[in-house]
Amino acid sequence: MNDKLDALIHSEMQQRGIPGLNVMVRQHGKVLEQCSCGFANLEHGVTVKPETVFQIGSIGKQFAATAVMLLVEAGKIELEAPISTYFSGVQEFWSEVMVQHLLTHTAGVPSDFEGVDLRADLSEDELLQKILAGTLEFKPGEQYSYSNDGYKLVGILVSKVTGMFYGDFLQQQIFQPLGMKTAQIIDDAGIIPNRASGYVYQGTDLKNQDWVSPTFNSTADGAIYMTLDDFAHWDDALRTERILSTSSLERMWTPTTLNDGSISNYGFGWILHETQGFRCVSHAGEWQGFTAHFFKSLDNDLSITMLINIAGINIEQITLDILEIFNPIPNPNRNSG
Repeated sequence: MNDKLDALIHSEMQQRGIPGLNVMVRQHGKVLEQCSCGFANLEHGVTVKPETVFQIGSIGKQFAATAVMLLVEAGKIELEAPISTYFSGVQEFWSEVMVQHLLTHTAGVPSDFEGVDLRADLSEDELLQKILAGTLEFKPGEQYSYSNDGYKLVGILVSKVTGMFYGDFLQQQIFQPLGMKTAQIIDDAGIIPNRASGYVYQGTDLKNQDWVSPTFNSTADGAIYMTLDDFAHWDDALRTERILSTSSLERMWTPTTLNDGSISNYGFGWILHETQGFRCVSHAGEWQGFTAHFFKSLDNDLSITMLINIAGINIEQITLDILEIFNPIPNPNRNSG
């Protein structure tokens, strides 16, 4: 391993009390560096390996957005169509919410519906009705406000349009075609080879993370298992037209113009930013004792994947520190961001 990366990773693990992690740095479709450190399961002394399966949290939103764009390309969904086109019997104000509002967190949907109980097991229709029974926090397109429930609606939209479970659509249309062999919706009762355990600190004590109900482990705001190899295949797909056309990818990576003309730097399931003067897209996720980050510099085709089995870690800063090792020279052709 690169000496600087080795020193950084072990320092971060010690300072932050990280049980285990996987890191991968790629450029132009090749792995520059890969690191598996610590423990996937502390109780059984199982070490992290490249094939260890981690939860990725809200990184899953980019797969939800990709599912929608596949259906847009197929002529089955329109980005500017009101969601009332696809969900019948909704309150009148929902007719102002367009599909693209959900994808960009500009719909005004609260992040979690009132009285949410993450241990309650609900049918898809019950979950839909609980979200749609709420009110909007602002007029659609007026501002950006991160909403997990907005992306839950995205997954249900995919289900309604295709007639299949959202997770099955991901398997058939994204994961299997791309060779993402271990990527799948979370299955807490299933036998998942190489699955890591998630942890959380309660004060200074390290504990096993509680699980939520199967309902909330199968929604489109997150709830996906992946390995480094899965991310490598995903990274490759973003460099080509294997899954979406270039124009669809660019649409996902385009900043959102709000009603007043101001700009939100969130596209369709991606955070958009300039780092070291390079155009970048990324997303972090935190769920059930796991923290994850997928970062991609579009200008120089460099990606960083980091998977950690503990919650509450400033993973974005670690990614930036890794970027400094592998890409220390800012882009001379653009202003630093």
